[in-house]
Amino acid sequence: MANGLKHAPPHLLSQVVNMIQNDNPFVKQLCQEIHMFSLNQKQSENMMKARNEYIRLIRDYLNSATIANQLEEIVRIDRVAVFGSFITQCVSNNSDLDLCICLNLEFGGKSRISRMPVTVLQSVYRDLQHNRNLKQFFGDNRITHLSFVSSAKVPIIKFKMNGIAIDLSAIFCTSPPSTCVAAKFINAYCQLDDRFVILVTFIKTWLRSEGDPNDHLREFPNSYALTILLIHALQWYGIVPNLYESHNEMFNPQKVKSWDDIDVGHEFTHPLDENTVAMHRRKETSKLTVVQLLYLFACHYSEGTLLANHTFNMKNGSIEPRRGREAQVSIVDIYDTKNPARSTRSQFYVMNALSLMRMILLAPAPNMLHYIMQIPFRQFMPPVLNHMQNFHQTNQMNHVNYYHMYHPNFQHFSAMPYANNQNFRSNSASNPRIPPRPNHQETEKQYIKR
Repeated sequence: MANGLKHAPPHLLSQVVNMIQNDNPFVKQLCQEIHMFSLNQKQSENMMKARNEYIRLIRDYLNSATIANQLEEIVRIDRVAVFGSFITQCVSNNSDLDLCICLNLEFGGKSRISRMPVTVLQSVYRDLQHNRNLKQFFGDNRITHLSFVSSAKVPIIKFKMNGIAIDLSAIFCTSPPSTCVAAKFINAYCQLDDRFVILVTFIKTWLRSEGDPNDHLREFPNSYALTILLIHALQWYGIVPNLYESHNEMFNPQKVKSWDDIDVGHEFTHPLDENTVAMHRRKETSKLTVVQLLYLFACHYSEGTLLANHTFNMKNGSIEPRRGREAQVSIVDIYDTKNPARSTRSQFYVMNALSLMRMILLAPAPNMLHYIMQIPFRQFMPPVLNHMQNFHQTNQMNHVNYYHMYHPNFQHFSAMPYANNQNFRSNSASNPRIPPRPNHQETEKQYIKR
C-alpha cells in the first residue's frame, strides 16, 4: 500500500455503477440531455475558422520586426505553438485559445535563460498596451481585457480578441513543448471512447471557474486538470487503458523530438491504430452509460479522504499517499510537472459539488440536468432529495465512504488526518469563500434566504 493503489478492487466498479437506475425514464432522459448538451457545446465551423484566423494574426504579429526589435539580441522567437483544448476533439465554443511562444538562443546568454521568457512576455505586453499601430496587424479585430499575470508559476499574457479568451505563454524549447503532446494524448482518449468526449465536455463546462486576479486561484480545477482527473478515474477502474504506458513512444514528451509529430492533422487528432480502438470497444465496460460513468467520477472524487490525503499519478495510474500539502488537489502529471490542479482554491468545493450531484443521480426526478447545473452556483437543492437522507450515511462533508464500505483495506491506504473533517470546519469558519454545507431538509425559500 505504501507504493500506491494502482487498480480498483475488482468488485468496486459494479458496486458503484449498478446504483444508477438505467431503466428509470428520468435517468434515460438525463443521459439524452447530456448527449445533447455536449453536441450543443461543440465548436461550430464558423468559430473554428475565426479562431484559426486569430492564431494566424497573432503569429504574424509576434514574428514581425516590431516585436523582434524589442527583444534582446541573444533571443529569437522560433515559432508560436498551439496547445490546449482547441486542438483536441473535446473543444467547445467557450474554450480558450492557448498559445506558447517557443524561444531559442542566438548565442550565449545561458545564465539568464530562466528569466528570459518573462522578459519576452513583458516586451509583448508593453507593445500590446502602447502600440498605436496594432490595427496593421489585427485589422478590425478588437483586443480587450489585456493583463499580464507575471506572478503565476507559469506567467502569461491574457487578453480577448472579439470576446475569445487567449492565453499567451513563453518557454525555451528546441523540440515540441510537452503541452502540445498533452493535447495529442487527450485526443487518443477521445478517439478511443466517444463517452469520454461527452464527459469531458460536460464536466469542464459544468465546473468552469475563472481565476481570481489577486491570487490566481479558482474554485474548481481548470479544464485540463479536470480532464486528467477523469482519465485517471477511468484508468483506475479499468474502463480505459493507460495509454502513456502502452504507447510510451507516442506520448512520452521526452521521446517526441520532431515538430511533425505534433502537426495538427488527422494523425494528431486520431493517433491510435484501428486495432487498439476496436479492442477497447469490445470490452464489457463499453456498455456503461454516460450517467453511470458520471456517477463513478462523482463517487471517486467526493469520497471523504481521497482528495485530501492522496495524489493521482498519471504516469503509472496509481493513487498514492500525499507527501506534501502545497496544493489542495495533487496530480503527478506527465506534461504539467508543476501539478495542473495547483490553482484549485479548495478541495471542498470539488467534493461538495460532486457529492450533491451524486445525490441527484440517485434520486431520479424531472429536471435533473437543471439542478445539476445549478450546483456550482450554490443554488437551492430540489426538495426531491429529502428522501435520500436515510440512504446517505454521511459525515460532516456529506460523503458516502464507498471505498471503506466496499473495500476495507482502502482504510489502511488512507493517511486519514482529515477523516473527521476538522480541517473543513475550521477553514469554513475562517474563510468565507469556502461554502457552508447545504441542509437538504430546508425549503427552497429558506436556503435562498440563508
